[in-house]
This record gives sequence, structure tokens and C-alpha cells, in this order.
Amino acid sequence: MPPTSATARPDQPLLPYKMVRKIGSGSFGEVYLMVDRANPDIKVAAKITSKSKRMKAHKEFLIHKELSDVGHENVIRILEMGKSPDFHYLYLEYAECGDLFDRIPMNSSMRPPMARKYFKQLITGLKFIHGQGVVHRDIKPENLLIGSGDILKICDFGHAKKYLQTGIEVLLAPEVGTVEYAAPENYGPEHRGPPLDVWSAGVTLMTMVVGEYLWKKADVDCREYRKWIAGKNLTKYNPFRRMNSVLFKLLRQILTDDVDQRLTLDEIENNPWVRLNKNVEYDSELVVLSHSPLFPFPSFTPLQPSYPHTKMPSTQSITALAQYENGSTPYQMITKLGHGGFGEVHLMESRLVPGFRVAAKLQLVSESNRCIVQKEYNIHKELSRHGHINVIHIFEMQETPMFYYLFMEFADCGTLSERLPPCIPMSPEMAQMYFKQLIAGLKFIHGLGVVHRDIKPRNLLIGSGDILKICDFGHATTYMQSGLEILLVYEGGTSQFEAPEVCKPWHRGPPLDVWSAGVTLMVLLTKGVLWDSPHMECPEYRCWIEGTNLKKSPWNKMNKMLLDLLRKILTADVDKRLSLEEIERSPWMRLSYGSTQMEHDVITID
Repeated sequence: MPPTSATARPDQPLLPYKMVRKIGSGSFGEVYLMVDRANPDIKVAAKITSKSKRMKAHKEFLIHKELSDVGHENVIRILEMGKSPDFHYLYLEYAECGDLFDRIPMNSSMRPPMARKYFKQLITGLKFIHGQGVVHRDIKPENLLIGSGDILKICDFGHAKKYLQTGIEVLLAPEVGTVEYAAPENYGPEHRGPPLDVWSAGVTLMTMVVGEYLWKKADVDCREYRKWIAGKNLTKYNPFRRMNSVLFKLLRQILTDDVDQRLTLDEIENNPWVRLNKNVEYDSELVVLSHSPLFPFPSFTPLQPSYPHTKMPSTQSITALAQYENGSTPYQMITKLGHGGFGEVHLMESRLVPGFRVAAKLQLVSESNRCIVQKEYNIHKELSRHGHINVIHIFEMQETPMFYYLFMEFADCGTLSERLPPCIPMSPEMAQMYFKQLIAGLKFIHGLGVVHRDIKPRNLLIGSGDILKICDFGHATTYMQSGLEILLVYEGGTSQFEAPEVCKPWHRGPPLDVWSAGVTLMVLLTKGVLWDSPHMECPEYRCWIEGTNLKKSPWNKMNKMLLDLLRKILTADVDKRLSLEEIERSPWMRLSYGSTQMEHDVITID
């Protein structure tokens, strides 16, 4: 019977370590955080198994100890093995930041740059393990711990086995670790060892970038797995239709049932997606070798020392945590304004200057979030240093034990999406007023070498005087390097507002914002996005590109100058898509609604 807190505690006085709390459990038993009795600053993780599993525990210890004697930063270190009358204890290095599974956002997926960072470390760790003649056989996010400095560490060698004997590779008998991550050959006769870990690493990567398991078992009886192996029309469906094509190809080459065709670890390391931005901060998606000097990435000083989380709090608990931490910032919390995949936005008021209100964007403290928040702040701060009426101003950033805070100008009239009249579109006159301001703001942003990459009505705030202000620079990046435009790769935004070229390996930056601005204008004029995603497999999008539905509502009731503008903005041909300057000079943009109301300019929906 696996140990429990109640059964394990009587043995504590016999151990060199004092039990603190349980941090995990599984079929093997339980894992506890323990501290050295002589020096409480020394922490270890203790894997506790029942005496009936002593042979398995001893085998795991011998394999793991051999790896630890050589040592590698991406493999958790085992310290010693202990036993009591009822249990066996494996004392391991303690990784204080939880496991990789905790880093995958709930009901969402991990950002590709972050997934790449962890995947590269996983491949490096597996190369070391295989180089010692060992195969892990149970690679999965729960068995990949995160230590300080965001270092990934492979753990749990309960299924590990030697696959080299006197330098010769031997075949292994089937042994399944975790079904969802097990390679298809695990269900057949004897097989090679290293390809098992390659497959499991591939499923781990897919779990990070997709956010869920795509099949329950790698077996032809599983319909989802059968569709993956057949490979027909995969890019027609989410999540693959919006996936970077280089990443998709990598997954196809790893997750193949043909072991001889499956990539090796060396081939994975040399893959273009894995090697992308080798010498750049991992969160940047620029195809360059160094940061633009315009946006340096200095370290920032926290208000108080941050502390590691073994389990990341859920988004639902952010409000409660923020209220608990309310006294740590110079602003007092008033009310929650909104939330998203990043965290939450709160209205706050200065403690020193009553009546001065700011909007605070809160994100949980973690090593993985640090670079993301810092990049957003540096880009947004540089824009604010120059200043523009149509870009929200950012004041400062602070770190507390629980959160990163971005303190910004408060736009008191909500978002553009909230300005849409219920059940009917916005009037062309009002849509033109807001669209002109959006184009002016984008011209300013692009002029400083920045592309936003997530323009949509929810990211456009309205201040007093009906002034539109672009906000949320979480996906923003620089697209100019030493005065030259550089190509970008897909990082993720909002699918309905994304340009069609994001599915290609590289693409230009400014046309992305032009497309998203065009979709935003379409939303204002038609009361909705007319396609789910910009792919020819989507019938509504294909009809728009081919122009087969222009005689139907709402297009047949739209001002011809306006329809012509939308057609020139929302074209899949990037070279023919209008620039911001060309949009400003277009006839509809120069139309004065105060003096000349064009016929059929008011759109109704059948």
C-alpha cells in the first residue's frame, strides 16, 4: 500500500530529514518536501515507496545514482537512499518551482517561445541520459520539474532501463509508463529504447503548444491517433490550421509510427524551429541574433524579494490574492476591470494623490512570466516616452511577492467593443471616426519600429472626448533592426483577427496590424467577425477572398468606397494590401460625413 501522511509520519524520528509537507503522489507512492534536521536550510524531495516495492526502488536508485555521479543540469540529482521498517526513501534535489504541467495555462496553450525554451532543455537532458546508455521511458510534463532560473530537470526514473550492454544496443521488452505519452511500438514486440523517449518528448511538446492531449492512446483503435497518422487534411482543423508550419512539420517528423523515419535527438536539435533565435531571449519571436538597441532588457528591482511557487495559483484566485496583497503597492485597489489569458486588470487609486486613478495589469510572479512582462513593459515604456494621444500611456512597473504590476493610464469609457450598439452595427460616421484614430496610432507605433500583433476592439480603449487608445502590448515586438525591416514568426494573437500569412514560417510585421485593423473596421460595420479564421478551408473566408458573396448582405448595402477600402485591406496578397499611408489617403477616409452623406452608407443586416 502506498504510504500516506498518517503511515509515513511515525518513521520520521529515524530519518536524517524532517518531513514538511506532501508535494506529490503517484502509483509509486508519495513525494514529500523535507529539511535536514541539522541544517533546516537544506531542502530535499523524498520519494517514499512501500517496502513491497524495494526491488524496484533499488533499481531506480542505481540507475539514477549513476546519472547523478556524472551530473547534468537538466537531470534532477539523487542524493541517497534510506529505509525504515515500512518504507524506502529516495532523497532527491528539490526543484522549488513545481513541474512543467503547472506551466501550461488552464484551458489554453503555452506561448511558442516558452515551449521552445523548455523543449530545448528536455532534448539536452535526454541526450545526456541516452549518452549514459539509459532510456527514461516515462517522459511527460509531470516528470519534468522546474528549478530556479527556469531550468527544466528530468525526474522519476522508475521506468528507466539500460539499453546499452558493453557498448551494444539491445532491444527492450514492452513496458508502458503513461499511456497518453507512450510510443506506438510499446504495444508490440521488443523495440529500441531511444525512439521511445523521442516520441514522448514530441507528445510533451504537442501538449505544451496545443494545451491538451490529442489522443488517449497511440493505437490504431483510437480514432484521433488514426487521423494523425493518416495525416489527411490536418491543417484544416484547429489547432493545426493556425500552427507555425515549421513547428507542425517538426511534430509530424517526431510523432511518426515509423521508428526508422522518426527524428533522432541530434536531428531535433538541428531543426529550424528548435534553433530559432538561438542567441536571443527566449520570449522574442524575431528572426535576428540580438535585441534592437532601442529596447534593451535590463533587470528590474522588485519591491520585495519574490518567492517561488510550487503550484501556480489559478486565474480565478488572482482577485483574492491581489486584495490580500493590496498594501504592497502605492495604489489602492478599487474594482476589477477585466481579465484574459495574461491575468487581470484592476482599477486602482493612488494612496499619495487621492483621485489619481490608474489601470493595473496583474500577472503572477514566476521565472517564465518575468521576461514576458519585462519585454512588454520596455516596449510600451519606449512608446510612452515619445507619447501619442492614441496609445495608452504606461507609468511604471513593480514587482511584489505575488504579482508583476503594470500601471497604466486609465481610460474611463471602456473598450471599443462596448461602444457597439446592441443588435445593430455602428454607424459608418462613428466607425470612420474611430478607424482614423486607430490608423493614426498604428502609424506612430510602426514609426518607432514596433508591431502590435493583437489589434482588436477589446484592445482599443476609449478615453474622455471619444479618444481611441491602443492598449495591451503583450504580443508586441520590434520589427526593425539597425534601420532594416526583419521578418517575424507566428507568436499567437486572436485567431479571428489574425492575418492569413501567420501560418507561414516568416512574415512581415506591419501588414499584420493593417489586416487586424481591417477586420476591426469590418466588426464595427457588420456587428461581427464574418469568419472563424483566415484560411481557404473556412467557407466564409473563401467567399470573401473569391468575391462570390459581394452581392449579398451586408456588402450589397455598403458604400462602394467603403467596400473597396475593405477589399484592399483584407486581401491575402501582402504585396497588394494597403499600407497605413494608403489607407489614410483612401476616398472613404477623406469623406466628410458632416457635409456629404453618401447614399446607402447605413448598413443593415438581413
